[in-house]
Amino acid sequence: GGANAVVMKFKAIVTNAQAELFIKILQSLERMEKHWDKSNARPTVLKLTPDRLQIIAQATGSDELQAWLSLKTQRNFVEYRIESKKNNEIWLEVRLANLLQAFRSGQNSARTAFRLTSKQGSAFLTFESLLVAPVNNITVTHDVPVTVISSREAESYSEPSLPEPVMQLEMPELRLLRNIVERLKALQADEIKLSGCREAGSDTAKLVVEAETDMASICTHYPRLTLRTDGQTNPNPPAQADAKLKLKKMLQVLLGSTIPVEGVVGCIVESQAFVLYLVVDGGAGTLTYYVPLLIDD
Repeated sequence: GGANAVVMKFKAIVTNAQAELFIKILQSLERMEKHWDKSNARPTVLKLTPDRLQIIAQATGSDELQAWLSLKTQRNFVEYRIESKKNNEIWLEVRLANLLQAFRSGQNSARTAFRLTSKQGSAFLTFESLLVAPVNNITVTHDVPVTVISSREAESYSEPSLPEPVMQLEMPELRLLRNIVERLKALQADEIKLSGCREAGSDTAKLVVEAETDMASICTHYPRLTLRTDGQTNPNPPAQADAKLKLKKMLQVLLGSTIPVEGVVGCIVESQAFVLYLVVDGGAGTLTYYVPLLIDD
């Protein structure tokens, strides 16, 4: 309390359809985190600003995966109000499983409101939904415990600063890729190699997915994928670019194949990372996965 208490207010309302998108995204991120080594996982962060809702899921340690979600508030909420003394930004630590459960609790309602509340000195995101089926007009309330993060702590969360990719290409449908990678896993493959190979005389490339097992070496080709040069200072990619990664990490990222997207771009950053960039349907926002590469000794 007192006169110097931080003013922090947040309230948002989603329609049923908007909540569905949150459920799909949270589901895939929560499944991904389940695979993480618990000693490495950092708490997931929900960063709220006037024009974006962001979720940051990253494990510590350079060999770990991370995911950055950024959703435009004007596209994903019917109402969205935020106020804080730190340029109207609020950073919260939250468990994805709890957030997912809260959005699910309102699945039978036309709309769900959630706000930042404080009870006995603890902070919560309190969800309220007015259910219409199977019983009319019952309000369901769901409290999600959160921890407000200080500005100093918030600064320790920053997107990886990577050199520009040597190759960026439009990816095949993630569902297809996931099927292939799951098959390779069943064959006990441990590593996977993704290669972008330029096709002669055109601005397209072929994606080659390869894995070696004791039994066999398996190779899948996806031809005629568009090369992208967005934001590249050197728009002339090499004839071939390779990314070698742990199969299980690629699979964790491909759990995102259930998210409705209008496009997916794969970026190979030499010797460092494979970056998968999803543009969420209807221009709602983006989801970026950073997968660390395996380096040959």
